[in-house]
Amino acid sequence: MAFATWHLFAGTAMGTFAAAIATKKVAGTSMVIFTKACGANWLVNIAIFQATTVATTPGKMAMLWLPITSFVALGLEHCVANFYLLPLGALCGADISVLDMAHNLVPAILGNYCGAAFFVGYLHWKAMAPPRPKL
Repeated sequence: MAFATWHLFAGTAMGTFAAAIATKKVAGTSMVIFTKACGANWLVNIAIFQATTVATTPGKMAMLWLPITSFVALGLEHCVANFYLLPLGALCGADISVLDMAHNLVPAILGNYCGAAFFVGYLHWKAMAPPRPKL
């Protein structure tokens, strides 16, 4: 997708911005990227849970808006977004390599998995599981 759209951004202020974002995203340490990825996927999953509790389309849009906007505004790492932003930034002139992209994507994928599995799956299961019968 980035390869198909980069020509729209190249040489513009948006292209420069995309290159700056890509450069900043690959500059973090693995632990920082992992932690940001946990938070990002927690917010994405909360948005999905909230949207499933509403019946109307405007309600679903409202429930999705705050968590997703928060994750973007906080600069958190989501691997799916980075699959687009990192190659787009590289094509728009960011001085990053495929190895730099992998340095970002591997901890982001692991962090997204942990964010969903622990902060959403496990904690919701513990909070909502019926009590065990006493033996």
